[in-house]
Amino acid sequence: MAKRSRSPSCNTADPFAIEEVAPTPSIGSLCGHHVLVPLDPGSELDCIRRQRCFGSEVESPLSKWIFSLEEALFLQSELSILSICDASGMVLSVQDFFGQCCAVVPRFSWRFAAYRHYRLAGWVVRPDSLKFGADFLLYDGAPSEVHARYAVLLGDQQLLWKEAIMASRLAQLVAKELLVVFQPEEGETTLESTCSRRILALTVRPWQHHLGS
Repeated sequence: MAKRSRSPSCNTADPFAIEEVAPTPSIGSLCGHHVLVPLDPGSELDCIRRQRCFGSEVESPLSKWIFSLEEALFLQSELSILSICDASGMVLSVQDFFGQCCAVVPRFSWRFAAYRHYRLAGWVVRPDSLKFGADFLLYDGAPSEVHARYAVLLGDQQLLWKEAIMASRLAQLVAKELLVVFQPEEGETTLESTCSRRILALTVRPWQHHLGS
């Protein structure tokens, strides 16, 4: 995602300059495969959540926002607007939260690498898409306003093409095309190495018969 270029800093201090204050992160609780955050309308998290379509809102009786682990880690590590506590109430560092995610979700580092890649590329990435035969759905806008452009399937060396074809057929119900993202060779599993992974993806499209056939 393109970032705004900043003007070169001036050597002379500006007496009228307004000091930027970092936003106060919202506090969430790790609960299994999700992070729950009490509703806080008007907060920095609320604004970003609405603008960039993160998570979902559950009203009574929970009255909380629910984020997937990928979403929560992105909000914590990339945007610094979410802090996460474990079951004991202790605030987890980014590295500790990443480690706990890897402990409960198989191949989480790879999932987050793909999620982060497409989020930074400007896509709205929706997880929890297994019912559509995909790991993620990519939207070029708000999911409530546009259809998914791609369904993302995380494949490895054991992936059979018949599985990709089946996923492609399911994907056509909710998206235009299927992206198969291949898992890189296993290496060091740290957040730093995860964020530096190169993403290789192939587009799978249904065969279109020639008009003359």
